[in-house]
Amino acid sequence: MTPFLTVYMLDCGNAEKSDPERSLSGFDLLGEGSFETVCIHGCLDFSKIQIPTDWGIFIYSDEWMSPKLAQALPQFLEHGKDFDVLSLYKIRADEHPLKHLFQCPRIYRKHVRLRPLSLEPEIGYVKKHTLILDGFLYGE
Repeated sequence: MTPFLTVYMLDCGNAEKSDPERSLSGFDLLGEGSFETVCIHGCLDFSKIQIPTDWGIFIYSDEWMSPKLAQALPQFLEHGKDFDVLSLYKIRADEHPLKHLFQCPRIYRKHVRLRPLSLEPEIGYVKKHTLILDGFLYGE
């Protein structure tokens, strides 16, 4: 099977909170051979990344998908081809999670270019953008 998703694992910068295995665990539902992983350490100029597969997702090493989001992700990637960017709701793992609920773009079609030091897309590359409401991305 040819991979249709590239998972960019970004170093969170905190060895105590970093758990790459947990971060990647939700992608198992996509099926063997359906994604490839690229690990990135240090500061990165995101504008130089060219996604080699149909989709690219960026996840920090201290983040992980809720089971509901992990189950929904394959459907969004398969049927979401009308969109250029998929955003997720992220919840920070602390005692008041709803105070730290925010929307973050993380999944991009291969033609989308990112800003140099941001996971925000460059203006002009995005025609359609949507938010995945099935589950959450959790983070430390």
